[in-house]
Amino acid sequence: MTKQKFIQLAIKNGYDNNGCNGWDWIRENLSELDYIFQTDEYKNCNGMKYKCMPLIISDDKFNELEIRVLETAWYLNNEKTQEKEEMEKIQKLNEMGFNNIENDEKLNGKKIEFIIDNSDELFGGLNKLIGKLSWSPVDKRLMAMKSKHRRRGYWIDKNVYVKFL
Repeated sequence: MTKQKFIQLAIKNGYDNNGCNGWDWIRENLSELDYIFQTDEYKNCNGMKYKCMPLIISDDKFNELEIRVLETAWYLNNEKTQEKEEMEKIQKLNEMGFNNIENDEKLNGKKIEFIIDNSDELFGGLNKLIGKLSWSPVDKRLMAMKSKHRRRGYWIDKNVYVKFL
């Protein structure tokens, strides 16, 4: 499907100047623009709008609404790509034996190796530590604590992956 046909169908299926309507149709039919999104040239842009949009629009002449349709497609493609990368990262951690756990008082005192995933922060990454689980009776939550620490630790949440030793 050409870009022009994709834009016409998106507008026909509810995309308008509001910017909130018509996203579902674009999300469902995003694969129609894979001939753009799957090229090496596009992937080298790393999803940056100022690099990707000139590549998507190329030499075609579009009005403002048509450009917004393509911008929405760009945004939804980035969302899909980030979700895929996140799932691959979680799968890799699971293969290494690290899993998310629930807050359970029965796990208090267990020796663990844990990875903290703060890669979505500015200077974040994956930090691998060894320690134990500690139950906080005040907060009713589990905390992963590094060896030799008594007070400072990391709350067990979706960004902490644990492997029992």
